[in-house]
Amino acid sequence: MKQLKAGDPAPNFQIKDIDNNPIALDQYKGRKVMLSFYRYASCPLCNLRINDLNNRVDEWKEKGLDTIAVFQSPSESIKKHAGKSSRATSFPIIPDNEQKLYKMYGVSGDWVKFLKGMKPSKIVAATAKGFLPGKIENDMNMIPADFLIDENGMLNTVYYGKDSADHLDLQIIDRFVNN
Repeated sequence: MKQLKAGDPAPNFQIKDIDNNPIALDQYKGRKVMLSFYRYASCPLCNLRINDLNNRVDEWKEKGLDTIAVFQSPSESIKKHAGKSSRATSFPIIPDNEQKLYKMYGVSGDWVKFLKGMKPSKIVAATAKGFLPGKIENDMNMIPADFLIDENGMLNTVYYGKDSADHLDLQIIDRFVNN
């Protein structure tokens, strides 16, 4: 699967979010976008990251950054797990159980990277916040990825995780938002 790189145009898509609202990347033209890919809806590490984003999403939105999350689970599962916090739905979450966007953006699974991410400190942090593992949907070993897209639809930052808990550092997102 071909991975994308900074400077490439962000592949456009048209899909529906968990509330059946249409989402098209080109509708965000003129704004910055962070597109984040996750595993399945009940993944504790994924929900820990969604929780971290929720602490910043309003601030970023005010500064011109829209956030979109993609899970490889159906809407019902996302609403039950990732969308259970009232703030989790303050940005669109896309169900992509057919993994069309994953393929489009070169996001894939890797068992070695998956196992590297099973750090006790991350697992403890996730379970302490109530994010418990549940039904695994699609590829358990999917590795997260984050894409920062500029106002012209170009990939500014492309980040394919190094392990199952690795996402783009929030400070990098802050710098992108403030430029």
